[in-house]
Amino acid sequence: MRLPGRTVSLNALTNLDSSEEAAKVDNEADELFTRNSVVQVKEIQRRLRNDVDAKQEELRLMVGERYRDLLQASTSIISIHKSSENVLNAIDEMKETVASQEIPSSPLQNSPVNKKDSDLQIFQSLGAHMKLLLDAPEHLWRLIERREYYRATWLFLLSRGVHRALTHDDATEESGWEAKGISIADQFPLVQRQWETVAQFRPQISHKATLSLREPSLSPEQICATLLTLYLLDSRPLAETLAIFFAQRSRILGTVVSKPVDAAALAKHRPGLSRQGSAKKIHTEQKDIRQSVEGSLDIITRTVAAARTIFQEQKTSGKSFVTSVLENIQPNADPAGLNSLPPELRLSTQLLLLSLPSSSHFLLLPQTIKSYKPYVDLTSTSSTVNPSILTKRLQDWYQKSCTEFSQALHAWFSKVNGMKEMWKLRNWIRKWLFEAAGLLKDERSHLHRIVDDASRRRLTNIWTAALKNAKSGFEKELRTAVDVTLRRPGASGLLVTEFQLIAPLPPLQSTVQLGPAQANASLKRYKAALRRQVDGRTPLLEVTLSPLEACSETLHKDLRSLKSHDDETRLLVTRVLEEYRPEATSLSADVFGALRSVVNSLVDGDGKVEDTALVPLVFVVHLAEELSIKSPFITNIGCEFSVAEDFRAKTRDLHKKIILHWRAHTVAWVTKEYWRLYDSASGHSSNGPSDTSLKHSSALMHCLLSLSAALQQLGVVSLGPQKRDEITREALYNLVEALVDPGAKRASETWHCLNLLFGHVSEQVELQLSDVLARTQILLAFLFPSCTGTVDKASALLRLGKPSGGQEYHPAVDVVKPSPRLGLLLVQ
Repeated sequence: MRLPGRTVSLNALTNLDSSEEAAKVDNEADELFTRNSVVQVKEIQRRLRNDVDAKQEELRLMVGERYRDLLQASTSIISIHKSSENVLNAIDEMKETVASQEIPSSPLQNSPVNKKDSDLQIFQSLGAHMKLLLDAPEHLWRLIERREYYRATWLFLLSRGVHRALTHDDATEESGWEAKGISIADQFPLVQRQWETVAQFRPQISHKATLSLREPSLSPEQICATLLTLYLLDSRPLAETLAIFFAQRSRILGTVVSKPVDAAALAKHRPGLSRQGSAKKIHTEQKDIRQSVEGSLDIITRTVAAARTIFQEQKTSGKSFVTSVLENIQPNADPAGLNSLPPELRLSTQLLLLSLPSSSHFLLLPQTIKSYKPYVDLTSTSSTVNPSILTKRLQDWYQKSCTEFSQALHAWFSKVNGMKEMWKLRNWIRKWLFEAAGLLKDERSHLHRIVDDASRRRLTNIWTAALKNAKSGFEKELRTAVDVTLRRPGASGLLVTEFQLIAPLPPLQSTVQLGPAQANASLKRYKAALRRQVDGRTPLLEVTLSPLEACSETLHKDLRSLKSHDDETRLLVTRVLEEYRPEATSLSADVFGALRSVVNSLVDGDGKVEDTALVPLVFVVHLAEELSIKSPFITNIGCEFSVAEDFRAKTRDLHKKIILHWRAHTVAWVTKEYWRLYDSASGHSSNGPSDTSLKHSSALMHCLLSLSAALQQLGVVSLGPQKRDEITREALYNLVEALVDPGAKRASETWHCLNLLFGHVSEQVELQLSDVLARTQILLAFLFPSCTGTVDKASALLRLGKPSGGQEYHPAVDVVKPSPRLGLLLVQ
């Protein structure tokens, strides 16, 4: 039964009575034109427009370019305020109308007081419904900004339920608004306009929730809440939400793996860059690489762990985590189950309304609204994810992600140019993977293999590049040294004997007291300089061998630092060495080939050597000697033992070959000089030495001195006593064969060779041989055998003893007679 006049009063709520305001505005305009002239009115109009423009500019400065939205919102607020006032006025009118009616005789429940309470409850419920719709946009904005998309979804669905409760009304139902005399569509068009505003939040919530899945730091509970947002808001099956989750993680992984790392070399010093600056740059790039690797692995491990945590069935309960959450959304769910959920997923309509501002107003909502829960059909296939589908999609995404990570890891590792930095980086990644949770044993091993494969390739490339640089550096220095010796046969630093006579500067005590470390380093440098002199390492040899020896020393330290504490590391080291050793073998072959090529360029096809090529050959002799015996290059380079032995054997054979060429050239040259001096001394040409002329001893002595000088230039002292005696003995044998009948090979020792040489001069000088040799033993020191055993200094210098002073001395070498003008000078 309707109250009289109620319908008319409620219709009056929608009609804004603005007649008084319109009359007021008209009166003000009339008064304005009455008191002012047209010009003054125009001036007032212009001033008002300027004020409006100024206010607009202030709004722009205050709220930015969205001031129009603010103006629209303020207009809406004013409109709402006016509507509220009209509602209040209508309520007052309704009260007056009700009060003016006669009170009929009715039972107690139909008393005016009960009717008034009933009407108040109706309008309070209506106001609570409308307040929820009016406040929903603000609350939704706040929840979206807090990234609480699950709560925003629940509030949106609740708002939709409120809108349906207001608009979908049936006049036949006693509880409907129509039955209570209220037409929502006609009397409250604000409801529909407000719902249209709220409905715009649905795609925003869905879009922002989808984008939030790209954040690697999300916990499984937060991810589950976001996926439930898509499930409830867009009615997407859980299997589809899983695909969306993987797709968003693939996008953020692609962004991370495509992030470039500084391409500057980690182990090089750029020109003008200090050592501290270079170390700082290395540290920065190492940090960038680690951040990229950690970011990629974090996405992979967290995604796999979250997918299993959310969708995989638990052994204890037999259902997945997301299924447990959906069960607690059911109307008949146990409240204890809701309390057991994490805070991100512990949600109901009552909890949501209590968390909103002015929550006391929402207590007036009917119980059907306060107990609202989104509809979930647990029997539908859209509410579950088949375990086989989960396993397949998870493995497919994991394999695809590992492939992308592997490609990116090779690119990142390519920026690392130092073995130590590479090894530290590899160990750090393995430690990170060991501490990471959420991966199965096979998945963790797969990532280990990816890291080890990239590390193996990079280590091999680093060492291969080092070997190539060593090869090119050695070949360059070798060509430079050969060119220098060809252009300057007497270049300083080539003669080992001369180099050994130049004493290095000892460490001097500075005026400023040196620290222990600096003093120790100075002594070490001085000791190394002395050792180089003893070993015959001339500066040219040092420069030529430095690329090979520096590279081999670095690689030797690198190989020794590869510590294998587990089976995977041992396997990695083994594979690295297997791939590296062929490159080391190739380098040894290239080094020997470079030496052989130089020798072939200095010696013609008949084995003859030009005079200008003799010094380069001597230089190559020492190179071959160093590489075959003294240099640690072939030992430290990491070749197979058989390869190292083959390299030493080849360099020794090359050394012997060069010595043969040198000996043939030297003996031929000394023999030629002998016959030239002999012919010059005898005054006529002869086919052999004369047994009666003492002048042969002068030519012979010149030959021996020339041979001794050639041996000195060859640097036989640094070759060792045994090799020195062998080279000297063979040279003397060849000289004897060149000077005497080839059939008269009676020499067996160096001393006997000298006897034969002097014996073919004349029998008259045989008695003088001992004294002559004793007097010339220092000049011919290189022709005598090396001292063996422990000898004193006198015996080492005068191996044939002191020459006798009582005998008349006939010099074996012609000397210039003293000039009469220098008669006062003593000439001996």
